[in-house]
Amino acid sequence: MYAVGQFFGGLMILGLVTQLLMRTLKRWNSDVPGILTANGLLLFIATILGGFGMADGGEPVFREAFANYVLPQLAVLGFSFWQWNRFYREVVSAVKPVIAPATASGETKFPQMKWLYAAVSLIAFAVCYVLAKEGVRYLNVSTQAEKETASNRGLQQARDNMKTTLPKKLDDATTLVDVQVEGLNMTYVNEIGAEYEVKNIDAIEALVKKQVCASSMVKSISQGISYTYEYWGPHPERKFWGRFKISSCP
Repeated sequence: MYAVGQFFGGLMILGLVTQLLMRTLKRWNSDVPGILTANGLLLFIATILGGFGMADGGEPVFREAFANYVLPQLAVLGFSFWQWNRFYREVVSAVKPVIAPATASGETKFPQMKWLYAAVSLIAFAVCYVLAKEGVRYLNVSTQAEKETASNRGLQQARDNMKTTLPKKLDDATTLVDVQVEGLNMTYVNEIGAEYEVKNIDAIEALVKKQVCASSMVKSISQGISYTYEYWGPHPERKFWGRFKISSCP
């Protein structure tokens, strides 16, 4: 029921604005190009505005906005072509007696255009849908790339700030000696004291993951950031004890 109400709500709004936009573009072109331009442009604008409006303080959701508006806009496009076809037929009917002498069968020489209109309408629907879909895909890809770039810059800044405090003793056995960033992953390099050894890296992973998922880091993980923890022995042997990656929380 909500989807039906949403469809008709979008249909009413998009229909009204499309008519206003078509009147604005009428001086430029009132035929197929003008109709396609008005409908395609409005779907694009509705997707952008809807994506930001549905974000609720988070990232824009262009895909969801497109899914909400594409069907009502296609319905408006179909109605626009129906109006155009009706107007064209009225004009043709009005000028038939003037410019088209009757044939032997009593009909005029004006070609019947209904199949052409139907073909143009179907092609227009397909073109509008594909262009809108590709536009949304491009926006989503661009937004995702910008998001990852911003997240990477944030991780690099956090790494640089942490490096000024290293080495940092975490407990009697563990010292954080380095922090590295690669893409959306931050790696913490830990050193285990010479008098200690790691007997169960899985137990350490379970403990660290519990701490991470109970901290503010869980928000970063939900945004696609991951954290890797490495454990090494001291120089010169530099024994490798193990590594694990935390990329999700329960």
